[in-house]
Amino acid sequence: MKADSQSIFLLGAGFNADAGPEICAEDGQWCYPLVGDLLRICFELDVPPAGQSIEDLFQAAQEDRNSQPVERLVDCLMKADHRLGSSLRDERDLRCRNSCYWRFFKRFGRSHFLTFNYDSLPEMFLLQQKSWYPQDGFGVPVKARVLPLGDNSTRSSDSLS
Repeated sequence: MKADSQSIFLLGAGFNADAGPEICAEDGQWCYPLVGDLLRICFELDVPPAGQSIEDLFQAAQEDRNSQPVERLVDCLMKADHRLGSSLRDERDLRCRNSCYWRFFKRFGRSHFLTFNYDSLPEMFLLQQKSWYPQDGFGVPVKARVLPLGDNSTRSSDSLS
């Protein structure tokens, strides 16, 4: 396929599921979790209670106003995103240049991308390649201004209209 700005890619859930081997530490930390991992990560269980699914456990935690399972999941995802972003977007890193993701975004970085779930991987690569900037928005009009480094007094939501 020829790379051009008219190409449109639809990126669905699991787009970067294969990134695990690219980012996992030898001890298995920092990987993107699979559903089978959530019992251990979020609930510190090896097997689900009889008759309960992972969805049931999350629902029960929500009803009990127990935010720890979701906080553990978010922490795991943030660590995986950080590790992935740190290793796969640095062109000097051999893991980056050998990554199918790096090659994909290098070839099609000027195309259009639609995602159906939040996935920071496309944003990281497109930002690194200067093909997308956060102030461009996410398909909705935004007003943004660039602040000097070190000025964190304005949050993103303050500059949206």
